[in-house]
Amino acid sequence: MVEQFVGTWKLTSSENFDEYMKAIGVGFATYQMGNVVKPNIVFRARKTIFTFENGKLIQKQTWDGKTT
Repeated sequence: MVEQFVGTWKLTSSENFDEYMKAIGVGFATYQMGNVVKPNIVFRARKTIFTFENGKLIQKQTWDGKTT
């Protein structure tokens, strides 16, 4: 099943991304820019958790006691 997600994906939306950036201490100008960019996301061989919740694909990563 994982193989079907490998490739390049276009980010179309990020919910509460500005609040996330504020919480991790990103400066005002940087999180304002982060709200307007829509990067392409390339999935490579990594350990991460994907779930499908309420019609949305959710990716969760954990490091240093933080989860995103």
